Amino acid sequence: MSLLRSTAYGLFAGLVGAGILHAGAILLAPTLAIRYELSPFPIPAPGEVARLGTDGENGVFEPHSPVVLAAACGFSLEDDAVTLSAHGTVPYWAVTTYDAEGHVTYSFNDRVATESAFEVAVGTQPQRDGFARARVEDEADGGTLDQRAPVIAIAQTTRFAVLRVYVPDASWTENANSMLESLNCSPLPVPTSEAAPQD
Repeated sequence: MSLLRSTAYGLFAGLVGAGILHAGAILLAPTLAIRYELSPFPIPAPGEVARLGTDGENGVFEPHSPVVLAAACGFSLEDDAVTLSAHGTVPYWAVTTYDAEGHVTYSFNDRVATESAFEVAVGTQPQRDGFARARVEDEADGGTLDQRAPVIAIAQTTRFAVLRVYVPDASWTENANSMLESLNCSPLPVPTSEAAPQD
């Protein structure tokens, strides 16, 4: 009888202990995630690209896992829209844009892309409207404007984008580094509408 009682007690204690550990993990996860996302690092100046590593060379921003490599590029939406681009062949990539406080303003990944490379134009709502007007005018004039995808509207406070690349093993490291090195944030001037002719 004592053996049965001891076994039952052991099982009960094990279940209670597992429950406490599980609850602790659930409660700590948001805190760790926030600490990760908002870890400060020097925001690259507009047009500059910086690799983000785990060795502290580029601040304390670290990927969740050693199998994720990352790079950031800075930009400003004060005057122009921006084209975010990179090319390469990797198992998975994702791009997230942030404001200066580390808040996410937009994100996308290779699951919405048709190729391994990406080229996405982002800008403020007024800049997006400027491209839309220019497209309409261009179509009326015969269609000579670059027919790129519509500009995606994001917050004007957006300051930088982070490209993360998944590296499942060492054989993918060269491809991943190549894609991160190709990351680019280029200004995209908003087309100006032609003024109506004066009588």
